[in-house]
Amino acid sequence: MDRAGLIALYDCLIRPHDGVARKGKKTPYTALNGNMFSFVDPEDRLCIRLSQEDRAAWAQAWPDDPVMQYGRVMRGYVTVPEALLADEDELAGWFSRSVEGARALKPKPTRRKKRELRRHISRMSPKTGAHHETDFFGRSGGVGTGSATSG
Repeated sequence: MDRAGLIALYDCLIRPHDGVARKGKKTPYTALNGNMFSFVDPEDRLCIRLSQEDRAAWAQAWPDDPVMQYGRVMRGYVTVPEALLADEDELAGWFSRSVEGARALKPKPTRRKKRELRRHISRMSPKTGAHHETDFFGRSGGVGTGSATSG
């Protein structure tokens, strides 16, 4: 299947699931609560993440080769074979299992909060812990600068 056809099929698989949307331009993927659970890789293969129980069922019916991306094994993921891509009804069932498995995963913290915290810490003086020219929110005259105004 060519890339355009695969992405169109991917969109059809995603559509029935509330709260699930395709993200990514170069590498289309889906994620719930910060956990990615499916993607189309650069070699035009659809990969889905399954729970341990679903992976055991998958191994009974389909090849269970490890999914490799950028030299690393993507644990919990399986590559959808061409034969399954042709059977949209069965594929939709497996994709639904993937969605339900993703809904059951513990939410990951967003990176935005971590990034803001890193910026906040980097502005602190190593000796006093006082802020440099701006406070946590990027405003000048932050805590410890001696230029706070009373209002």
